[in-house]
Amino acid sequence: MVEKTGSNALSSRLGQVLIIIQIVLLLVVLGLLLSLKDGIILSQPGEEAAEVPLSIADMLYTQELYQSAADEYGHVLQAYDLPASKAANIAFKTAELYLRRLGDYPESLAFLMKAEKYDHEGRLSKSINEMKIECLERMKRTSDAQRVLEESALLDQSTADRADASAVVAEIGDKKITVRQFERYLEQLPDEVRQTITNREKKIEFLQQLVATELIHNAAKRKGYERDPAIIDTLHQFEKSIMVQRYISEELSDTIRITPSEVQLFYEAHKADYEGKPFQEVQQQVATDFQQVKYQEALALLFERLSAAEKVTLNPNNINS
Repeated sequence: MVEKTGSNALSSRLGQVLIIIQIVLLLVVLGLLLSLKDGIILSQPGEEAAEVPLSIADMLYTQELYQSAADEYGHVLQAYDLPASKAANIAFKTAELYLRRLGDYPESLAFLMKAEKYDHEGRLSKSINEMKIECLERMKRTSDAQRVLEESALLDQSTADRADASAVVAEIGDKKITVRQFERYLEQLPDEVRQTITNREKKIEFLQQLVATELIHNAAKRKGYERDPAIIDTLHQFEKSIMVQRYISEELSDTIRITPSEVQLFYEAHKADYEGKPFQEVQQQVATDFQQVKYQEALALLFERLSAAEKVTLNPNNINS
């Protein structure tokens, strides 16, 4: 009886050990499965895969389709696993796009916060804070702007004049040009021109040119040029051109959305145009060509829609050869 009881106890303990081993093995297997699942879910295309969508975003920007460009930059940040420094640059560029080109200050502020998150080394911290202050000021959130100003240590003597929007940088008779107005003049310059004004000396040269322009403008007004029909017509044409570009940009921004897969298909359909070169070698040119085709198609549809809404008649026979 004692032997039987001991045998039963031993069997019971062995059974418990086996159950424990099975539980441990089950947990290990579950852990592996969860790790694999997490890896699949979190896996994202890397920096190399982001080159095509980034080139597309750059082209959209060049074509002044600013909203589409901003959407594409945002998509790249969300869908691709990029080095922190590159992600910070893209986020900052997108923030600048929303601020300077689209006038969407809340979106600009949101991307500045993303840039701040990615900017681990603090390379962009000064520029980010300056742009955050500008966004907040334009949103009439002056107290928040002041808080950012204080937190970013921009109240020291060396930067106080620049930070003070009311500081005067030039006076022309009764007219005063403040720091903020001067910065707005800089913002309105084309990108390629603004990028050359990178230091204090260049800014002083630009200020001198600005003052000279104001002086000549005042002299022209005194001679009555502002009433000259030719000048009025030129100004009207210039205004029309700006309005047309703005309208096209806004109307086509949502219609010209190019994906890397579409660029690849376009390449396959027009491979002969690229002399049989590998896609990786000509992908930027392919994306440019495809984007131009999409742009022209969208523009034609827009013209057709607008023509249908109004009575348009073309009489080319009346044009002299």
